[in-house]
Amino acid sequence: MFLLLIAGVIYLGVMLVPVYVDNFTVKEAVTVAHNRAAQGLDDESIRNLIMERTSRLGFHWERDRFDQYIRVPGLGLQPEQITIERSTVSQSMKIQVDYERRIRFAPSKYVRTIRFRVAREGVPGQR
Repeated sequence: MFLLLIAGVIYLGVMLVPVYVDNFTVKEAVTVAHNRAAQGLDDESIRNLIMERTSRLGFHWERDRFDQYIRVPGLGLQPEQITIERSTVSQSMKIQVDYERRIRFAPSKYVRTIRFRVAREGVPGQR
């Protein structure tokens, strides 16, 4: 029984840890984009920077032409998932990325969706 419990914990770790490690990388991409905004990047360039830095990160699921889910490299972020708000009063800005990851617990067909929200707020280039 104890070995079964240990095997279950290891299985969950193998399935979930990579998703949370990828989220740390998304946080890093948002921080880099926020800091680079101090160099005068416009909103589109900031979005492109975040999408480029996360394009090789992890995987996501998309439907193919046969309406079947297939695993595709990258997080699959879309521009509308990246919100950028700039203050009209100060130099402060907020960058927020909302995305979700679907995890299929093989060999079953059980799928769990985990939602993430990564945000960085403040004056770009300052901690």
